[in-house]
Amino acid sequence: MQYFGDCELILIDVGNTQTKIRIIKNSSKKDISFLTSELKKRIKHFNPNAYAIVASVVNNAVETLKSHFKKIKFINAKDNLPIKINYSTPQTLGADRIAHACGGLLYGDSFIIANAGTATVIDVIKNREFLGGWILPGIKLSSQCLNSFTSKLPLIEDFQTTKIYNPGKSTKECIEKGILLFTVTSIKEIKNHLNLPVILTGGNGKLLTKFIKEKYAENLTLNGLEVIANSYFQS
Repeated sequence: MQYFGDCELILIDVGNTQTKIRIIKNSSKKDISFLTSELKKRIKHFNPNAYAIVASVVNNAVETLKSHFKKIKFINAKDNLPIKINYSTPQTLGADRIAHACGGLLYGDSFIIANAGTATVIDVIKNREFLGGWILPGIKLSSQCLNSFTSKLPLIEDFQTTKIYNPGKSTKECIEKGILLFTVTSIKEIKNHLNLPVILTGGNGKLLTKFIKEKYAENLTLNGLEVIANSYFQS
């Protein structure tokens, strides 16, 4: 992947919980992360003259970033991207999903992205074409829903089971195994049907590698933004 000479480039991934930033300058790069709730305070420490490329799922972050950076680009499906977007409502396609799809190009031209975050989002890219996907309740969100809408089911904060195909022996185990089995089998069924490799990412992506022996990409959004930046600077 090329770098951008004397131009300081700041890639920004604003998630619901965490913001990740990659600073690229003079053939070097540095990654930083902090809570999204701290964005307004932390962004003041970054060079306002840098070129910022942003993937944000948080609407409130837009004005904060616009007011700080003089040169800023929020990615969307209408941009000149290294992939083709085949989606009926491209205006609703999240910037994180676009970035993930572009980041996946570092591993090949055809693959499945399984982003296990607040929601579990599974997307298909085939021959550099984004074909759409599936959105499921996330692992922790599923537990929160069961706890909120029932009177006796406990909230599961830490998912530790490794034997999801064995029946649970307590209510806690049953919930834990049930949520993980639902997520894992959904991803495996799609993989088996499409016969494509899976790239796991997101806050619970590492957890899923216990059950799905596929590649895990921790900073896929930032990697995707870097791929997109290459596309911009080359065009």
